[in-house]
Amino acid sequence: MHIAIHDALNNIDPRFQTYTVASPAPAYASPEAAVAAAARDVLVDRLGCVPGPAPTPAKQAACSNVPAA
Repeated sequence: MHIAIHDALNNIDPRFQTYTVASPAPAYASPEAAVAAAARDVLVDRLGCVPGPAPTPAKQAACSNVPAA
């Protein structure tokens, strides 16, 4: 998650070498939104917190604080 956050911020304000593919952000990009989106994308990918059929109680608990897309 931290690599995704680093690269999201670094694409807005390039200061360091990126860990993944660099893609320059538009001039109006929000650092706060970039951090939130990067963290959410990683959590959704790792925890599988996406809408779907009848989640298990464990999945419900893991996803309870992840906002829907």
